Amino acid sequence: TPANSLFLLGIVLVVSAAAGGLAWAACYPFDAVKSVQQGVPLNGNEAKRTIRGAAAELWRRGGVRSFYGGLGASLARACMVTSSRLLAYEKVKAWCLAV
Repeated sequence: TPANSLFLLGIVLVVSAAAGGLAWAACYPFDAVKSVQQGVPLNGNEAKRTIRGAAAELWRRGGVRSFYGGLGASLARACMVTSSRLLAYEKVKAWCLAV
């Protein structure tokens, strides 16, 4: 029924948004380290180019909190992107099965 289909799509949206948010939150410290590495000029501090050096720089800036700076905006984006992708997948799959 259409009401059941709409309910299932709502569940897909909620579950996929939660999965995307959790996955991004788990990986976010690694992304923060990568960003520090990318921000080092070519003739800059070579120590900050290593994973250990970039992590030490983040720790020096503000401890654990510096590894999660900007997480809220990234989580909002991750939830929207993941849920829209999975919703599109489910709709295309349903369309293909109906053909």
